[in-house]
Amino acid sequence: MKIGTVLKDTFRPTRGRLILLAVFLLIAVGGLIQSSEFTSNKSPLLPVLRPFPLWVTFVYLMIPLVYLTPPLQLLGLSLFGGPTWFTVGSTVLYFYVLACLLATVAWAGRSLVARLTRSV
Repeated sequence: MKIGTVLKDTFRPTRGRLILLAVFLLIAVGGLIQSSEFTSNKSPLLPVLRPFPLWVTFVYLMIPLVYLTPPLQLLGLSLFGGPTWFTVGSTVLYFYVLACLLATVAWAGRSLVARLTRSV
């Protein structure tokens, strides 16, 4: 299989990948709202979202993106200290790539299990 075909299949938008992206973005927005707990400007949605562990989940989801920050800073880019549009755009792009990779790995695992159970 050619690398171009693999990349095209991996990053092609599908309904499942877009749903997973939407879940990641909801976690991100909820995590940002919950982070207002640490500031003097409390969000009015904070009491509604307080029972859910969105902030912690958002922080864990962002760890790989944090590791990309130093190499990008060497190129003069800052994911978290730059313009808002760049921070939001890079976060959405990161979550889309993460959704595509997770969906691809899950699909590959499911098809592997199906092949193994057919051969038994």
